[in-house]
This record gives sequence, structure tokens and C-alpha cells, in this order.
Amino acid sequence: MTAGPLDVLLEGGVVVDGTGQPRFSADVGIQGDVIAYVGTDEGVAARTTVDVSGQVVAPGIIDIHTHSDFTMLEERHGRSALRQGVTTEVVGNCGQSYAPISDLNADGLTQRSLAWQPGVRVDWQNVDQYLQRVREGTGTNCYYLVGHAAIRSAVMGFDDRPARSEEVRAMVGFAEQALDHGARGLSFGLEYPPTRRADVSELSALATVVGRHDAFLGCHMRNRDEHYEQSTAEILRACRDAQATLQLSHLMAKPGHAPGATERVLDQLQEARRAGLDVEADMIPFDTGPGLATAFLPGWALEGGATGTLRRLRDPKLRARIHDDNDRYWRFAATGAWDRVTLAYSSAHPEWVGQSLDVLGQRLGTDAYDALLQLFEDEGEGMGRVTVNGRLFSEQHVRDCMTHPLFTIGSDGWRGTRDGGPGEVAHHPNCWGWVPLVLGHYVREEGVLSLEQAIAKMTGRSAERLGLERRGLVRTSYAADLVVFDADAVSTDSSYRTPARNPRGISAVYVNGQHAVAHGEVTGAMAGRVL
Repeated sequence: MTAGPLDVLLEGGVVVDGTGQPRFSADVGIQGDVIAYVGTDEGVAARTTVDVSGQVVAPGIIDIHTHSDFTMLEERHGRSALRQGVTTEVVGNCGQSYAPISDLNADGLTQRSLAWQPGVRVDWQNVDQYLQRVREGTGTNCYYLVGHAAIRSAVMGFDDRPARSEEVRAMVGFAEQALDHGARGLSFGLEYPPTRRADVSELSALATVVGRHDAFLGCHMRNRDEHYEQSTAEILRACRDAQATLQLSHLMAKPGHAPGATERVLDQLQEARRAGLDVEADMIPFDTGPGLATAFLPGWALEGGATGTLRRLRDPKLRARIHDDNDRYWRFAATGAWDRVTLAYSSAHPEWVGQSLDVLGQRLGTDAYDALLQLFEDEGEGMGRVTVNGRLFSEQHVRDCMTHPLFTIGSDGWRGTRDGGPGEVAHHPNCWGWVPLVLGHYVREEGVLSLEQAIAKMTGRSAERLGLERRGLVRTSYAADLVVFDADAVSTDSSYRTPARNPRGISAVYVNGQHAVAHGEVTGAMAGRVL
């Protein structure tokens, strides 16, 4: 313990320390930005003593898979994350990031940024400049991954084709620069344009860069339904010799996978681990997942950004060609199962939110996919912000993944508020309620995990995967990222129709020692850092 009084002493709580070991009674003291005391000594002096009797003191939640960079320069406080106890957000997942920017992708990335955060001026080009903007103020810590899509489009625009060897070399240069500029890793999003046409040699070249930097590599695989096993084998092959920390993002099987495919995929991971590849996975605690609606479109229809897509949609012959070229992304929809897909956000048609695509097709006197095309046309330049929710997983599959030792838990969400502006982009309960869903429903009510196991998956284990030193545990000399909650009361009313609902039972959050949430309300402290 440091000399002199502590800044804050959380007194009388039960510590769940993030290791997975049994809880224990202890006081927790903060000095500056670190945990300076964990113990039961009487008479410990502190400038501020907070009675947390009957409550759990745990490490701040590390959300290992977010898209909060979609909105974080506009919604800087991260209210929806902080209220859940999230103190660190891993951003830039699924190959998507707003940097680097070159002449070849500037229009497309600027359009996308303005669609999600209209109040933000895009005045950066490289990762260093982007992260300087983040450092101007963030409520949570930011762990930045550079997106493959941004790197690829910086080199070859949004062309829907395999890369040439000289283009791959240029991508390697951009990746090296991004990692030198502060990115902690790289992410692939192989189900999305413009990286759907990347081959194994391109992926391997970029994975090798990540390995040289001893960095983190997140991968949204190419397919998790009919070609689930082949897609897993592809990315494992591409990363076999890279020596990167490979995380397979939301590795949950979608409808259409072969019987037994999940077990065989997990066998592939275990075999790769035995061969020396550091590979694990994460999952979301929902049976319904969020998605970007433009991912249903063929790559050629997306060339030239929203402007090019709109031009093609207004050409009857090209529109008909787009309509017939729809077998991708959530591929069960191409078989006619559009009742599993609901509209989550449209600024042009907010009255349609919550409707399934097949119902929208009936309302418009057409089919579901044509209804989606009409949504894009009506949305105009902001079509990239149209989101959908898909009923993708069974409840049993969620539970199986949650309890598997190779899986950590993340949100796949982003920052949202309920007071205008970016508040409209809380399209799914993963933005507001994923942590209380785990702690309240799956831990307390269903007993799927113990509280210690759940906290470890969302804190200590995630910190270890990310290579974060002195974060993720309640331990002296570790960063004072902490959450205080009532294990008997933590819960959420956030739903697919009304996602922007504050959780209950989470009383306090500290970020780098500063009080970020008090009595369940965000204090306004901007204590987050770029890690």
C-alpha cells in the first residue's frame, strides 16, 4: 500500500477478482489511477470512503468485440458502455475502421463516418491522426484494431476482385504503419465487401505483419453456415505460421451449417492450438445478431460507394441484376427465410423498424429483397447505416458457446445514447444490455456460468488475450478500472424493439481511478485512454 491516505476506499464489498477463483470479502483502495490496496485491515485511511456492503467489486468489463468506433468521436462519453460497467472497448473489428484514408477510399470512408456520426469532421489520414482525435476525450479505454477493409481500400479502392501481388505488398506497408502508429492489432471481415475477395496469400501476408508485432488479430470469418468448416480451415491455414494471437470473432454457427459442424470446428481449433497457434474465439450472449444491411449486396453493386450503388438501383436492368444476385451474408435469407430478418434502423422509414423483411415486402407489394433495395434507395447516401437483426442462433447454442473454455464474451455492439444524435444508432440490446443479460439472466437466473466464471471471461481472460498488462484483475498495482454491482439485482429491460434502456443494479464504475458512474448515472468524467 502506498504511503499516505488512499484517494478512495471501497469498503465492505465482495471481490470477484477476474481470475475465476472464488469470491472473497475485502476492501479495495484506489490511489491515483491504480488499485493500491486489497485487504481487510482495519483503520485504512482514505480521503473518500464508499460503503459497498452487499455489493460485488469486480474488474471493469473489457468488451473484446465492439464497433464503438462507429460513433465514438461523436458520443465521446460512452454512456451506454459505462452504465454496464464496461471500462475498455476493443474497436475496429470485422475489418471495419475509419483509418487509414487515401485518395482511393476517402470518399467511401467519409460517407460512412458521416452516416454514423454526422457531427464529426473527417480530418485524419493515418491511424496516429485518428487516435489523436480519440485522445481528445473518451469515457472508456480504447483498444484499436486497424481494419483490413480500410487498408485494402486505401490501396485498391473498393474494387471487388483479388489483389495483385504489388497491391498486397502495399497493404503490408499500410499495416506496418498502422501498428507503428498505435494500433494494437488488425481485424479481418471476410463476409463483407471489399475484403470478400481476399485470398489466403493476402490474409497470410497481413497476419505475418501482426505476428511480427506480437499483436492481436481478430477475424470475422468468410462463412458460418454452409461453409463453416471450410472457412475455419482457411483462416487457420492463413495464420498457421504468423505467430499472431488469433481471435475468431463471434464464432457461432448460423442456420444452414452441417450437422456436427460446430464440434468439428472446435476440433480444428484444438488441433491448431496443439500445433502452436494461439487461437481462441468469442461469442455474443444473444440468439439474434446485428448486421449491416449492405452486406447482402454484391460487391460490384457497391463499387463507387453509396453514390455508385444508388445509380445502379435507379437503372431497371442493373436493379434486376442486383435483385437476382443475393446469395451471401445471412445466406438462409436467400432461401426465402426473410421472416428471420427484421429492420433495426432506417432514418428514411423509422415506422418500419421492428418489421420483418418479408412483412415489408408484402406491405410494398413485392418480395423481401426488393423491399430492402427500396430501403437503400430511400435512405440515399446514408444507406450504410441501415441495420438489420437476424435470428441466427439457438438458445442452446448460445449456452454451449458461453460455457466452452475457448470462448470469451463480447457485445458486437457500439456506443449509443438516448438523447438525440447518435442515440438513434442503438439498434440492438448489445449496445445497452449485454453485461446485465449475462450477469442477471445467464448467471443468477439460469446458472449457466458462475459469477466468477462470467466475470473472468469478460475481464481477466479478455485482458490476457489482448496482451493488456496490469488490467483486467482486482489486484494491487493494476489499473483502477472497477465496477460495483448488486449481484441480486443486476438486470436489463433492453430489447430488440426498445434497446436504449439503462441497466439496473450497477451502481458505480471507475475508469483509471476516476469515478465514471455514480449511483447508476454517468458523471461526465472522460478518464479513458488509448491503450
